[in-house]
Amino acid sequence: MMPIITNEKAQSLLIKIVRFNHAWKSAQRQFGQNSGIATALRDQKACLQAELLRHFEEAYLASDQDVENGEELYSVRLFQSRKIDGLTRSDVEHMPVRIAKELFTEHELRMLLRHTND
Repeated sequence: MMPIITNEKAQSLLIKIVRFNHAWKSAQRQFGQNSGIATALRDQKACLQAELLRHFEEAYLASDQDVENGEELYSVRLFQSRKIDGLTRSDVEHMPVRIAKELFTEHELRMLLRHTND
């Protein structure tokens, strides 16, 4: 059973994910893709996404057609669109399949993955 999480806690986590993603992309541009700060921001974003997926009934993983730096991606999708930093969003960024396999067990991935036709 999922713990009881308030909408406020979920919303705060969604905002953090989006903001870490923006900071990560900015650090990549400024310091390089493999810089320490860019890597740390990317990893923190992934950990926040994992927290959302494990502890909130707000989101799921979907295979994404986009490829980033040659890597397959999952989209972390929301079951219901939410307003995040003034924009209505149906997802909270991408997660490389490689990172998802590091963060989740095979069982968790099967439970989290939804097949969509988007």
